[in-house]
Amino acid sequence: MGDTWGIPGPVFLGLFVVLVVVAWLVGPLTRRNLDRRAARAARGTPVAPSVEELALLAGGRRRLVETAIARLVDGGVLRISHQRHLAFTGRPPVGDLDDAVVGAVESHPAMSTNGVLLRVHDSAAVRAIEDGARVKGLLHDPAAVRHSKYLAVSALGLVELLGVLRLAAGIARGASVAFLVVLV
Repeated sequence: MGDTWGIPGPVFLGLFVVLVVVAWLVGPLTRRNLDRRAARAARGTPVAPSVEELALLAGGRRRLVETAIARLVDGGVLRISHQRHLAFTGRPPVGDLDDAVVGAVESHPAMSTNGVLLRVHDSAAVRAIEDGARVKGLLHDPAAVRHSKYLAVSALGLVELLGVLRLAAGIARGASVAFLVVLV
């Protein structure tokens, strides 16, 4: 009985371990590359993030809108009724995001925080804050992040597939596959 695929078991296991390590490194290396690209894009731009950008970084669009609502309530532009609905007080909002939040509250007399979140979540004001954070290098391009994740998952998937194929071939040949089972 010869070696499976013409490669001795210990040699294949050594190569497989190297491939697993390389595949696991693809994710961190692609994230590091994204960070470098963002830093290069932000050169010469002041990096001090605004309160809105910090909220966006801390919890995404939801936290951004919640922060705007809290600021508007604190500033007296919005108030919370006894029924836990938001109401516009008549004081003028400042800024595009505040305008979008107040517009959502005014559009419905008994608007809840979740209702405002749904209406403002994908507004032009929110997208503008995201774009500003990208220009400052605080956020990555979503397409680049998806591509990075795809590369990492693909690398791991291909190595896993190689291991499963070798495992199946080894079982079919009656070879010892205990170490490969553990690695796969």
